[in-house]
Amino acid sequence: MACAGVRPLNCGVRLLGVAMSMDLYVFLALGTAPGITQWQAALDAHRLPVQFQAHADLPKHAGFLPIKVDGASTGFYFGLENQRELEASYPEIAAGHLQPGTVFAFSFAHLDECAAAYYSAAALALSFNGVAFDPQESKFLTATDLRNTADTCANEARKHR
Repeated sequence: MACAGVRPLNCGVRLLGVAMSMDLYVFLALGTAPGITQWQAALDAHRLPVQFQAHADLPKHAGFLPIKVDGASTGFYFGLENQRELEASYPEIAAGHLQPGTVFAFSFAHLDECAAAYYSAAALALSFNGVAFDPQESKFLTATDLRNTADTCANEARKHR
């Protein structure tokens, strides 16, 4: 298997031959959530290989966001989540004592989507002090964790094109 030694998230999850959706949350303190233009500027500033392919009004958007990663078309499902509900569902989040604010939620099922989501989350962590949480692993992720996972997903995606 091309993903030997890499945790399942980094290589996509398949159950009975069907891709399974994975989630990622980024918590942003009140008033710090960027619009899509500022988010793209953060991606560019950190030289992350992501380009949004459509304008979206993020506070109102719920659905697929088309993106290019290294020139390949992909994307992820994006929406806002309720912080209090997530804290009730995940004791680790509640224990983190995060400032109230906006929660960006990412959902993806394929390697290229994984790369898009994790690079995008890394930009939020680096430029807007976003705090990322992986609900599959029930743990917080650093910007370095996000970038490393994105790189792994992108490299694996290239092997499968």
